[in-house]
Amino acid sequence: MVNSNSAFMTKFTGFLVVGLICLLLSGNVYSQNGTISGKVVDNSTGAGIEAVSVSLYKVSDSTNVVTGAETDVVGNFIISEIPFGQYYLTVNFIGYNTAVVRGINLSDSKSSVNLGEIKLKSGETVTEEIVVEAEDPPVQFTAEKKIFNVGQDQTNRGGNALDVLKNLPSVDVD
Repeated sequence: MVNSNSAFMTKFTGFLVVGLICLLLSGNVYSQNGTISGKVVDNSTGAGIEAVSVSLYKVSDSTNVVTGAETDVVGNFIISEIPFGQYYLTVNFIGYNTAVVRGINLSDSKSSVNLGEIKLKSGETVTEEIVVEAEDPPVQFTAEKKIFNVGQDQTNRGGNALDVLKNLPSVDVD
């Protein structure tokens, strides 16, 4: 009777170990994540563009970026560990028009999508008028003197000349 229990436990332990291994491996086989890859190139030269921002959006929530990547030295990018679903991609780089790739579907039957070459066209960025304003610095240095612009100091507002002199560095007032 002792031998049959021992043999049963050995077989049971073996089946349990094999079952756990199969369960762990099946999680990798049936993962619910996919991969998107591609290459970003200049439309006129065909050369890959480095450091391009690639952003992935879910079609159902186009306001929040799901994930993204940056292109490598030759313009390639890979975005992995993306949950299955429908997506679109935006490609941005300074000096180029934004490219949008729509209709990206990741599923059990197509967990990896290669978008091929995404061509960016040179573009212009037009801004409205830019006005640059400057004020004199609070202290100006010349060869023979140091000038304090006391009118710009907020602590001098509402005070008298004695208060202004007390706030100047290197000046002692009795």
